[in-house]
Formats: sequence, C-alpha cells, structure tokens
Amino acid sequence: MKNLKTYSKILGFILLSSLMIVSCNKKSSDTQKTELQKIEYEKVTDSVSVKYYDGKITLQYPTNGEKSYLDSVRMWIDTMLCYNIFNQEYQTEKFAIFTGNKMNAKDVAKYYMKKRMPSKKFFDQISNNMDEFGSYELDDSISVTYLGEHLTSLTFWSYSYYMGAAHGSIAMSSTVFDNQTGKQYGYDMIADTTKLKTFITEGLIKYFDVKTEQEMLERLFEHKISLPQMPPYFTKEGLTLTYLQYEIAAYAAGMPKVVIAWKDCKEILKPEFFNKIKQEIK
Repeated sequence: MKNLKTYSKILGFILLSSLMIVSCNKKSSDTQKTELQKIEYEKVTDSVSVKYYDGKITLQYPTNGEKSYLDSVRMWIDTMLCYNIFNQEYQTEKFAIFTGNKMNAKDVAKYYMKKRMPSKKFFDQISNNMDEFGSYELDDSISVTYLGEHLTSLTFWSYSYYMGAAHGSIAMSSTVFDNQTGKQYGYDMIADTTKLKTFITEGLIKYFDVKTEQEMLERLFEHKISLPQMPPYFTKEGLTLTYLQYEIAAYAAGMPKVVIAWKDCKEILKPEFFNKIKQEIK
C-alpha cells in the first residue's frame, strides 16, 4: 500500500509536469503564430520624367505576414498595375505581372513604373500633335487605408491625363483582405443593403451640403441612390464608400464619399465582420 501511494504521487508529479510542458509549448507555439501573423508594409516611390511624359508610382507593399495573405495582396497589386492605359493598341502582354523578387518593394515599383509608360511606338504614332497639346501624365498610388488585427483595406488610385483633354481622369478600386487567409471581401460584408442606402443618403446630403434628400437627389444623374461600383473599404474613420467620377453626378461634383462611423457599423456589417473591427469603436 505504501508503495502504491508513493507510485501514485510520482505518477501525479509526472502528469503535472507533462501538463506544464504542454502548456509552455502551447504558449511558445502561440507566440510563434503571432509573429507569423505580424503584417508589415514598406512604402516606396518611383518616378520618371521624359519629353512629353511624367509618371509616378507611390506604393505601400507587404513585406511580412502570412504567406496566403502576402500572395493575395501582391496579386491584387499586380492586377491593379499590370495594365498600360496608354498602350491599349500596342500592348502585346495582356497580363505581364512582376515575376522578380517579391520581397523587394523598390523593384516592384520600378517594374510597373516602366511598364505603365507610353511606348516609343505610341509616341511615334501621335508625335505630330505633341508640341501642340503638351505631355501625358500618370500618377499611381496604392495605399493601406486600414490595418487592423483581423482585416486590411487597400485602395488603388490612378490619375491620368491624355493629350488635349479638358481635364485629367481618376480611377479607383478597393478591397478588404483577411489578415490570416488573404481572402478578399467587398459587398459580401454587408448584412443590410437597405440600411446601407439610408446611411449613404445621409452621407450624400452632407457631401453636397444641402438640407433635404430631394435637393441631394436633384444633383444625381438618375435622381436615385445606387450602391457605388467601388466596393466598401475601411479607413481610420470607419466604413467608407466612394463613387467614381461621373458615376452618379457631374465632373464638378468630384468623387462623392460617404463614411459610416465605427459605432454605426454594427447596423451595416454581418456579425462575423463587425466582430473583426469592433475594437476600433471608442
């Protein structure tokens, strides 16, 4: 009996020690997991100025994070930048994305800076009119508008000016990434589009600086509220929706923007998405 009690004590000690080791290993594993999930971006710029053309790229590029996240964000950046708007008739590579060192943000910016320039063939085609109308311009920017614990928002902004145009044009796109899997989200985050349109209506009344909904609707082409073509994204102020030039109103109206405050996002987002950003509510 005495030996049995002694054995039981020893067994208990071994079991307790094993649990402590497992607990320590779990904490160590959790720490490593957290380190793997840490997301870092590097901001780089590249520019070129030659006769008849000025170009610039400002790029926030992911350099650390989960592999699936990095792959997804980098592919989105490639997709935004791989198309040359000036060389539509002369571009032979329809999806010539960057294939160099994905860890080198400067190389990425330099590659797309060169790729998005008008080609010599393009300049030769319109050279007779260049002195009369001036130069071409292209200013691209990819920015992180929100980097939370669970989600990241990025926007693509591109200003271009064509020879002889009355004004430049702006193109934009946006998306939301899951920081773990890299999955992209847009309107699928929204639980109630009817409620969303209510917030958009209030936001547009404020944007156009009018007093009534009817006054605001009179500024719109269709005299009714539609969801922006550009998916919703997050900024430090909350959920943001932006209309493109000429999408709902005249050029003079700019790009109407509506921001739904963090505290109101609970009424708009699906619970699984609100839970990912609720720490932002002060």
